[in-house]
Parts: sequence; structure tokens; C-alpha cells
Amino acid sequence: MAGDALNERSRRPARFELDLGKCLLCGLCEAACPAGAIRLSRVQPVTTALRRSDMKLDLEALLEPA
Repeated sequence: MAGDALNERSRRPARFELDLGKCLLCGLCEAACPAGAIRLSRVQPVTTALRRSDMKLDLEALLEPA
């Protein structure tokens, strides 16, 4: 997840991105999140992406119903 650039006014990430090419689905981010905002489901994401750039999901894509 990339959320390095914070919007200083709201203290929220200016950008949110999940890279399925790097995610191991280990759950460490879920355990480390102090706000409890990250939840992994038992349904593992399946991607048919052939390009690495297509494996990156932004917040809108993550909120779309499956």
C-alpha cells in the first residue's frame, strides 16, 4: 500500500493503492493497522492481469462490489 503523501489538513493519505503483485496475503498489515481499517477476507483476489501495472488497485477499485 502506498499512502506516504499525507494531506496535512485531514491527516488522510492523498493516495491509496494496493499492489497485488507485492501482497503476500499474510495479514500483517491488518494486525498492524492502529485504526482497524484494514480487513482481509477469506476470498482471495484473482487477477488475470498480464501487466504489472494492471495489478495495482486504487481505493475506488477496492470498494467496488465483487
